[in-house]
Parts: sequence; structure tokens; C-alpha cells
Amino acid sequence: MTGAEGLWITDGTDAGTHEFFRESGFFFRVGDIVCFDNKILFNDGKGSLSISDGTAAGTHALIGIVGAASNGLSLGPSDMTVFNNEVLFNGYNASRKQGLWVTDGTAAGTHELSGISGANASLNPQHISVIAPAFSIAYFLTKQATLDKIAGGFAISDTAQHIEHDLWALLADASYINSITASGLVGVSAATFVADRAVLDKISGGFGIVDTAADIKTYLDFLSDPSIVAVTISDNAAVGANVAQLTSDATTIVELRNADGTPFHLAISDTAANIQNGIGALVANTSHIGSITASGGPASFSTAVFAADQPTLNKIVGGFGIKDTAAKVSGSLDALQGDVADIASIKFSDASPPTLNISSAQLSADAAALAKIASPYILDVANASGSSSYIGYGNGLVFNIGGGTTSTIKGGGLNESFVFAAGFKAATISEFATHNGVAANDTISLAKSDFADWATLLSDAHTGAGGSISFVSQTSGATLTLAGVSVSAFEKVGAPYHSEFTFHA
Repeated sequence: MTGAEGLWITDGTDAGTHEFFRESGFFFRVGDIVCFDNKILFNDGKGSLSISDGTAAGTHALIGIVGAASNGLSLGPSDMTVFNNEVLFNGYNASRKQGLWVTDGTAAGTHELSGISGANASLNPQHISVIAPAFSIAYFLTKQATLDKIAGGFAISDTAQHIEHDLWALLADASYINSITASGLVGVSAATFVADRAVLDKISGGFGIVDTAADIKTYLDFLSDPSIVAVTISDNAAVGANVAQLTSDATTIVELRNADGTPFHLAISDTAANIQNGIGALVANTSHIGSITASGGPASFSTAVFAADQPTLNKIVGGFGIKDTAAKVSGSLDALQGDVADIASIKFSDASPPTLNISSAQLSADAAALAKIASPYILDVANASGSSSYIGYGNGLVFNIGGGTTSTIKGGGLNESFVFAAGFKAATISEFATHNGVAANDTISLAKSDFADWATLLSDAHTGAGGSISFVSQTSGATLTLAGVSVSAFEKVGAPYHSEFTFHA
């Protein structure tokens, strides 16, 4: 190290640090140090090329250099660089012209490189760099010990086939190899890449992975290496991945290709929740997705996602679910019918069992989609005549019948409530008698402006079509028919119908 007019040496400790050389009477300062052959070469500050082995006795200037200025005392060495067991540097010749010099650490072995074609009289080389020499695999295998002595390392240049065959040997010597140039693309298995990455990353221009879809799936998370320029699927099968890997391993996925040149495919497998949350990544990769498998139940999507991303959803094995409000399902019912083969179920997200409004034409045309509905709901069919048909699916449903309507009502379960607004025109309820007298019986609520109370209701009762009881309001003309219930049964003492009717304002 440099001190005040002296050379110092250290082993990294206080005790092991001391001055070993001092030259008095002259300006002495070390510059342009380079380590060479277990010694140092340096400019001693007076213009001489000096050498030291770390001892005072072994420190001296190289005197008597032929062709150098002042016999070497004014050589002025700079930019010293080790190359092939010698040192290249910028120095002054006897004509005080700068040039490229070389030394082996002795005065006799120090000389200017003259006769360089195209060089000026004063070459003045600066920032000297060494490009590692390149050797074939065969030469490397026989001369490895010698090559490892090259300061700054060396390079390998050979065919892709030879590099692949002897990759193990290159890996063992990776710390000495600066770069590898291959004629052709080097291709290795995913497992080999993981094991030999240290040497593979030295291949100029990158390398390829060649492996089966199953092995690529196993190592997919490890293949995000900028040096990988292609990932070839040797068996042309679909590569398995989960939703997160579409993003985390995107740089690898974009390099996938089938060996036979056909488009590659991905087989996505993940939980239904991850598939739902990752629909954006799935859509972005849909052209290469062959299948999507959801675990833990079908993945469910809104009608908006269905409309935008149907091609991706249709790749879900076993179909997918629709979950949305009844109003949005109603608006998308025809489109859902068109894709019904890929829809596993339709569920409503409404807080309580909703009413689904459709036309009589849709009741027939969209029957398959309606059959996929797995939530309790009331179907309100608008007939061409202007009347409505209500059909219930599930227990505990509440049918709200508007004023001025004519309707037929078919309850679908137990504990149903039929609430009629004032001034309804006519309504027929089927299956009311079936639920009469059971614990979870149906109830009917009528407006007092139509039927004031139970006594009024009885007074307005008469036998209608088919022997069923009908109630005709004397004030509004509203008519309620209970199919399957006779007047005599209704008026029978002890019949439970009384408790099933209420009257609201």
C-alpha cells in the first residue's frame, strides 16, 4: 500500500501492517499498481517501472530497458494490465513518444510493441482491456489446468452439441470461464438448468430448455431466467400451471413452444376462488389456455364477466356458475341460454328470494337456462294476453301481486305468503289446498278495501269453475280463486282456513 515516501504491506490486521520499503533523498510514491506473478509492478513516481515481492531487498526499479526513455528511468508506465502471463502498459520510448509496451517483470523482458499496422508514431494506449481467449471443449478437457492459470479467465467456443455433452466439466470450472459461445442453440432439460445454471448463464446469446410438459410444470417457477430464449415442450402436451404463475412466470410462459411447431397450451388448475379472482390473467392468456380446472366447487362469475369473457369461461372443465341479481340475470337470460352447455348453475345474489321477470316466449326458449337456477325464487311470466303467471321455486317465498293484475299462481313450496295489493283484478292460486293444515302452511293477505274481514270474505264466496271456491269483492270486483278447494270444505266448521287469511290496510 502507499505511505509517505514508503511501501507498506498488510494482512488486514493492525499487527500485520508495516512499512517494508522507504527510499530517502528522492520523491517516491507508488502509482498504477498491478499484481503479477505474486509480486507487484508499479510506477515509482519518478517515471521508473518498479517491482516488489513485499520485501525491501526484493524492491527495485527495472534498469536498462532497451528503447526506453533514459534507459528506463523515464519510462512513465501507466494503464498496466495483466495479459497472458505478461503485463501490457503505456510507456515512453527514447524519442519521448508513447506506445504500447509489454513486460514479464524483468528489464530484459520489457520492450515496446513496434510496427503496429495503422498506428500513429505516438500510439498513447489508454484503458487497456483484455478479451479472454476462447478454446474448444476438446482443448479445455485436455488443458484445463493450464487454462485456469490465465489471469482474468478464458472463454469457450464450440458447437451446441459439444457444450451440452460436457456441461458437467464446464460447471466444475465455471469460476474460470468468462463466456461460452455456441454454434447453434444449446438445449438442456429443466432439471439440468436448475443444477447447472452457473455455467449456462455464461452462454452468449442465451440457451433453450427442452423437456416434457410434466417436467416443465415441475420446474416452472425456476425457469424465469433472462438467458433462457426458448422453452420447447418435447411431447407437445399441455403445460400445467396455476393462476398465480400466469403472472409470476410470465417471462417463461412467453418462451414456450411445441416441438412440432403447433401452438402450445396451458392446463390451468386452481381453486374456484383463485380462478374467480384471477380472471384477468386468464383472459390475457386465453389464446394459449387449453383447459381450466377448478377445485372446491364451480367458479362463479357475474353476468358482466360472462358477457365480456365467455371464451375464457368456456374453457373451465365441468362448466362454471353465474351469480348475480335477478334483474341482471333476467337481462342476460337469452345469452345464458346460448351458452347453457357450459353453465353449471345460476344463483341469485339478492338478499332475499327474488322475482325473476321474463316473457312467455322466454319461458319456452330459455327453458334450459331456467333449469340451471339453483336459488329459491319466484318466476313472473308476462303473457301475451297481458296476464301474469307466477311460479314459485323453494320454501318461504313471498308473492306480491300488484293492483290491476290478472294472474295465475303456482306455489312451489311450504310456508308461502301471497300478498295482494288493493284492486287486483283476478288471481287463481293452485296447490293452496295441498299445503292447508300442515305446520308450514301457506297464508293469504288481502287488502281491506277488497275484502274487509273474514266474514266479508265468506259472504263473497261462491262456487267457480271446476267446483273451486271463488271470492268476488262486492266493492272492487277483485276475484280470488283457490283451485281444489270447494265452498263446502272452506265453510266447514273447524276447517283451518280461517287462520291462513289476514287483511291489511
